[in-house]
Amino acid sequence: MYSDAGLSLEKVRIIPNFVDGDEFMPDSRPGKDWIYLGRLTKEKGIEALIQHWPDDKTLRVFGDGPLISIAADQAKPNIIFEGRVSRGEIPAILADSQGLVFPSLCAEGAVPLTYVEALAAGRPVVAFSGNGAADDIDQSGSGETFSQWPDLAVALNKVESRHQVYTNRAYDHYRETFTNERWVGGISSLYSDVLDRR
Repeated sequence: MYSDAGLSLEKVRIIPNFVDGDEFMPDSRPGKDWIYLGRLTKEKGIEALIQHWPDDKTLRVFGDGPLISIAADQAKPNIIFEGRVSRGEIPAILADSQGLVFPSLCAEGAVPLTYVEALAAGRPVVAFSGNGAADDIDQSGSGETFSQWPDLAVALNKVESRHQVYTNRAYDHYRETFTNERWVGGISSLYSDVLDRR
């Protein structure tokens, strides 16, 4: 986006956000269910996710928002609404999941925090193409993406069939990119370069 606006890429440094991995449990045995974590709003893709969720898998929905009643009315029996949760509960929820589904319909300004938390927990992510998580997955292989809703089941099955491979990729990508040490190193290097140029 900056390049399209005319800024030289030599002046751009990308420093991803970070998650403190100490609270997460990447070595725990994954659960059977997929999870959604976030607000229940149209732009987050929750309506489409519920409409296209496959009958042979369980989805646990954690969160609240203006579409809670509509989403609950439309949901199949294999979609369970767990309500709002505190940030402190997220590590255990991720540890007990097979992976995270990220159906957001909009391009975020950065890699979404929920996505990074899933990686810190060693959980693969299935995301709708075009959002920040999907962009990162396409580069890192930490999950699967889909661009048409009927392909959601295909992406889920692909991850389930090689779950340990995707789990390893997810956690390795977290350690290589999204730790607090990586962030401190990146931001310190940037400040040093700026001061040197000054």
